[in-house]
Amino acid sequence: SARILGERVGWRRSSLAALAVAGAAIMAQASSGEGTWSIGGDLLAASAMLLFCGWSLLARQMRSQHSISPFRLMAAATVVSFVVIGTIALLGDKPIVPDRRAFPFIVATALFGTSGHLLAVWTQRYLPVSLTSVLALGQVPLAAIIAALIFDEPILAGHVVGGVIVMGALAALVQSHAAEHQLPLFDEAEFDASAASTAAPS
Repeated sequence: SARILGERVGWRRSSLAALAVAGAAIMAQASSGEGTWSIGGDLLAASAMLLFCGWSLLARQMRSQHSISPFRLMAAATVVSFVVIGTIALLGDKPIVPDRRAFPFIVATALFGTSGHLLAVWTQRYLPVSLTSVLALGQVPLAAIIAALIFDEPILAGHVVGGVIVMGALAALVQSHAAEHQLPLFDEAEFDASAASTAAPS
């Protein structure tokens, strides 16, 4: 983000971001001895992290250089994703056609995922990518807690230590940014204008 967007990323933000990544790595290492762990899964997670970084940079540029609302941006991204992923699922070597029992989970995943990305796009008008992209690491300890509650997965000492490091680093990042910049996190006027432009007929 410093090179592409010209953001000022000081040593404090870089150090806290590295600390948060280290905490997430500790949590991943703690899961390596469990039956649900696989190197392929870790590689996919690392790939997802890199792709999310690229998406964050592109979305930030679009929001900064073009007057596009987050609703329209996410609507276009969702349509493109549906076409691309749907084609891969239907035309692959083994077509993926879920049964009826899976559809509620598919709908829930789409709603939660799209809503989360919508909020991420919204905040990129007010917060630097060097902050918002790192805050996504908060998903790691949160997912561990939810997995323990729903799937009865164990929470090990490494999960606790890594989770505390991640959340502590993220809290310090937010506090540091709030001390440096007094920026509004929510603009009611922009929300009303974006909602109105989305609802208006083309």
